[in-house]
Amino acid sequence: DDEIAVIQDSKIYKFVLYEGHGTNSGMFKLAEEESEGFDATKELKAFYPYSGVSLSSEKITYVVPISQQYMENSFAIGASPMAAVADNAQDGLHFINLFGAVKIQMKGAEGETISKLVIGSNNILAGMATLSDGPAITMPTDDAASNITLNFATPINITQTVEFLVPIPEGNHILAFVATTNNGAYYKRTTSLKTVTSGNIIKMPLIDLGAENSKTRFN
Repeated sequence: DDEIAVIQDSKIYKFVLYEGHGTNSGMFKLAEEESEGFDATKELKAFYPYSGVSLSSEKITYVVPISQQYMENSFAIGASPMAAVADNAQDGLHFINLFGAVKIQMKGAEGETISKLVIGSNNILAGMATLSDGPAITMPTDDAASNITLNFATPINITQTVEFLVPIPEGNHILAFVATTNNGAYYKRTTSLKTVTSGNIIKMPLIDLGAENSKTRFN
């Protein structure tokens, strides 16, 4: 169900994936209801995912969701925007990631389950961002969230170490994590800046919630 937004001549066109599911390349076709006026020979800008992209007075914006759904060994749909620029449709599109990501390793006590994970930063992490054909993304500077909430359809057992992958904007971050489990809530904060760059993943040290005399827990 992947869809990309292609912008040409001050209009957004929706393209839908029809070949290449589950691979790193694919073929997209123009949605029939939005096909009028598209010219495959002209320069185009493309952004993924289609949902959340808007265009007003030549300004392209994308809403980075503050609330995201956990996906095993991956991240929520729409959480990691990508962009591409091409001279024409025949040349194909090479998308680049506009965000980096943090990989959070977490382990709890025997039988402990996690139902919510909040990631905070000294920088803005969500809200209405501006897209440009650099391609680049510029996060809002105020009136926006400096945290992201990772929700779980059902609580996840963390008796053994579980990894959570969360895309965030590039930059220097002081990160904080609040985990809500069936044993209470826990807070952990990094003591140094973590540099996140687009397209790269930073693996965080293990957060052991079940450690004896853990100082991260609060009720």
